[in-house]
Amino acid sequence: MSRLFKTTFITFNLCFCITQAHAQYYKTNTLLKDSVILAHGISELLTTETAIYKKRVNTYLTIYQFNRAAQPTFEARFLDTLKLSRVKRVNTNTYIEKNSSAAYYRWNDYSQLKVVTYNHQQQVEHLTYFDDKGKNSGSYHYTYQDSLCMRLDNYSKKHRLSTYYQYTYSNNKKIKSSALYSKKGKLIRFWDYACDDEGKLSQSKSDTFKICTEKSYLADGSIVSTTNSFDYMGNPIKYVEYRNNQNQLTQYLIYRGKNDLLTYCVKNTFIGAKLSSQYIWNADKKGKAMSAFRYSYNVQGSLLSQSDSFFNGQKTEINTYQFTYNSLGLLSSKKAYNTKGKLFNTVNYRYKFLAKKED
Repeated sequence: MSRLFKTTFITFNLCFCITQAHAQYYKTNTLLKDSVILAHGISELLTTETAIYKKRVNTYLTIYQFNRAAQPTFEARFLDTLKLSRVKRVNTNTYIEKNSSAAYYRWNDYSQLKVVTYNHQQQVEHLTYFDDKGKNSGSYHYTYQDSLCMRLDNYSKKHRLSTYYQYTYSNNKKIKSSALYSKKGKLIRFWDYACDDEGKLSQSKSDTFKICTEKSYLADGSIVSTTNSFDYMGNPIKYVEYRNNQNQLTQYLIYRGKNDLLTYCVKNTFIGAKLSSQYIWNADKKGKAMSAFRYSYNVQGSLLSQSDSFFNGQKTEINTYQFTYNSLGLLSSKKAYNTKGKLFNTVNYRYKFLAKKED
């Protein structure tokens, strides 16, 4: 799974046991993938960057550290590669087993402690968060019936009920509906997962989100999945996903509004099991193009070329990138050029590797 640039669409609730609509943004052009970290036993990546903007030059040193499972455990970004004059960003991660009872997260000057308690069936019963001063910053309580999450209570930092969700399920235990209520029991929003014939979207009230997915099976074995829903403002939104007969994502489209304006597009091409090229296009809510990104890869999955386009009225800015790799096939440098062909950014990469375990 790619480590960077993977953004999940806003979920409708916090109940981990609910299967959400499979609306997701796809972006896979990570320079350093989990599989690469594992294959080479990379423990640390150091990048030195030179950024040029309006004749001003800034340099940065960034340190990334990974554990043996290729999970990022530490990240720090410093201004000035020689004097390290300022810390720009610090992030530490602690990875724990699924059923562990606590996890600590830190980002810059902000930290958070998550404490989990379980019921006799080893299901999450309480989830509580503490801020960097050790004060309760909010909590959740889960109620189950026959292993299914039936209710989720959201409490404020003063442990007062703020809102709550209630869920219903069909006989096959698939989610049927979810409803958000105020602390006084007033319905705020209702999500209906039961669709009309052929999975098409039906008319719904202003406080109702109706989630429907229709699948079309083509003669060549490919599948087109269309999910009709609403965004958080209650406006219609449609996701269309194309997968070939190898279950590879070839297209992913997002349409918004009653007129189905295309606002997001991903197109992938493959050679065998490997991603060969990718095109990503973004637009605003009116369908006006904002940016486009093109990537191409070699047979090892390394990024060969990249171009980023940004649209501002009649003006288009295009940044292009050049990459070099070391003898291990790992990225060693990246250079970025603007529309006029002027160099504005360079990054060099250095690696450290895990010591081999003794037999």
